[in-house]
Amino acid sequence: MLKKIADHILEKILPYLSEIDQKIDSIGKDNLYSNKLYIAGKYIANRLGSIDLSDVDLDKIFSTDELEARNSAVFIAFDRYIMPEIKSLLSEQERWIATQPADTDSLMFGRGTYNGILVVKEMLEGFSNQHKQKILDDQEKNKNTENKENGQ
Repeated sequence: MLKKIADHILEKILPYLSEIDQKIDSIGKDNLYSNKLYIAGKYIANRLGSIDLSDVDLDKIFSTDELEARNSAVFIAFDRYIMPEIKSLLSEQERWIATQPADTDSLMFGRGTYNGILVVKEMLEGFSNQHKQKILDDQEKNKNTENKENGQ
């Protein structure tokens, strides 16, 4: 069944490969291989109707205070409450994809659901990481201020 699924996916993607190669080559040969893979993956995802976080700019919607409050709230709950729930959802979705799809369309819908969960995870993880970085930056700034005050 997996071979059949892989063949179907390749059949859908193959028409776009030359277009992908042209886009990658137009960027320049000096880019790293990982950058090319990222660009190819992003292009394929967009052609298949998917987004990633670079397609969404929530920072333009909220004020700086709202962003900091959001990041702080996510940071507090992320590791202990949010991430275990996301892992559970991803695990259940993987199980469903492997055992339940009735046809290719339901399989693709299941994969889309999985990808949607990953986008939300990456977004929330980014908010949490922004707050972590702010804490580290504030600690470093306080340390530097204390050192200056103590004449070091």
